[in-house]
Amino acid sequence: MDTPILRLSKAALANVASKDTTRDNLRVMHLENGGAVSTDGHRLIKMPFEGSHLLTNGESFDIPIDAIEAARKALKKSDAMEIDLDATRANGSVSISAGPVSLKPAKPETEFPKWQQVIPSDRAPFRVGVNPAYLAELSEILGNWSREHTKGSACSIALEFQEKDGGIDEFAPIRIVARRIGLTGQDEEALAVLMPNKVHPR
Repeated sequence: MDTPILRLSKAALANVASKDTTRDNLRVMHLENGGAVSTDGHRLIKMPFEGSHLLTNGESFDIPIDAIEAARKALKKSDAMEIDLDATRANGSVSISAGPVSLKPAKPETEFPKWQQVIPSDRAPFRVGVNPAYLAELSEILGNWSREHTKGSACSIALEFQEKDGGIDEFAPIRIVARRIGLTGQDEEALAVLMPNKVHPR
């Protein structure tokens, strides 16, 4: 019988786990049936991985983010981090292979939050597709501008969608707005426009 293995590609190991050393319960990647979950309390991401169906009856594992980052650094682009499920179940700590590196991080003493509670129960009735690279680039540009005179303090940008027939016009340009207080004390606004992409059918 083949050894049951969980495989997470290098892309699937990307995460938004907390960097706050006082929040140990968020400094992990949580593996369960359906995906690998990470959050810092402000954002959350769930990534599918190969073999997640092997985690049944509520079984899950939390891997410290330090071990995840060590595995990512050891992997080549086409490699994957592997978890020996039999060894993990037997030893109580996750048994990881990442290229030439083997890791057995200690089981975290904290419990990962019930992340499903923050996910809307119903899918939104409206969806707008965007190019993620363009959105990331515009967000960085606007974010840097809004923080220019504030010594790195937090900022936010707003995405504004056009209305059509009581809903969102998924084909209309999207306004992206950033605001700040200028050196003269007056409000200033920077604006970007992003054209939507075609959304794949559900």
